[in-house]
Amino acid sequence: MFKRGFILFVILVCFLASSLAAAGREYLIEDSNSRRLTENELWKWDYETLGYIFHEIFARYGYVFEEGNYKKYFVQRSWYTANTNPDNQTQVYDKLTWLEWRNYDTIKAVRQVMRDSGNLNEGGLNWRDVIGEGSSSALNFVSMDLDTDNSATLYTAPSYFAYSIGRGLYTQYALRPIITVAGWDGNWLLIRLVNAIGSSVSVGYIHKSSIGNYIYAPTLNFEYTRKKCTRSVTLTDDPDYASSELKQLLYGDTVTFLTAYNSGPYRWAYVETTVNGKTARGFIPADALN
Repeated sequence: MFKRGFILFVILVCFLASSLAAAGREYLIEDSNSRRLTENELWKWDYETLGYIFHEIFARYGYVFEEGNYKKYFVQRSWYTANTNPDNQTQVYDKLTWLEWRNYDTIKAVRQVMRDSGNLNEGGLNWRDVIGEGSSSALNFVSMDLDTDNSATLYTAPSYFAYSIGRGLYTQYALRPIITVAGWDGNWLLIRLVNAIGSSVSVGYIHKSSIGNYIYAPTLNFEYTRKKCTRSVTLTDDPDYASSELKQLLYGDTVTFLTAYNSGPYRWAYVETTVNGKTARGFIPADALN
């Protein structure tokens, strides 16, 4: 009886360990840049996911994807930083090693066989099973048709009691700002406002009661991990342009890490703390956390 119970315990521990590993996974094939992939292992994946594995090779070097599923997927990976070079495609191709090109050819060949045979291997592993469709490792703001109340207040955190950036979404701008959307946190929508001349940004939350139209956006999935600052840094609601100050954080200050945000070559940590005694969320350099 004891032996049987012990075996069941071991199985449970192994299952939980594998589940936790999958939940924190950032790559589909992490070492596709350092070893040769085989056709047998690629046939363990379905056709759709092989497309992501295929593009993962290029994404490592910051390949810039057009609007669509691949862009939406890779901007959510914490390791991905879009290449700012105008000749992005050529630069990325030049960086690939012979091994990566060989893996590229192998993946391409397996996908071709799947297409020709009409067998898309739908029973194989799908990227949603490994990464998780709702797992968002980095904030991703996308354009949406947002009908907002111009007098609404923008809060740094999803609460009426949170620190407020300012009343009136457009009062601080001479012209209507460009608004992009990250997702919902309860009844609050996280948005990013860019002024008309593209020189400043405000990132914060508005309540759904301030929105006149239905907005389909993902539910934000945050980590809520306590971390300490490894140096003094500025907390800002503008990680893209002016880095305007919300608060100064000192070495050793503890914040709640929520998720990552990539802005060009810069990597930020989206964190929660307090400003003037009120809950506030903002951005600090990612390398300023332990």
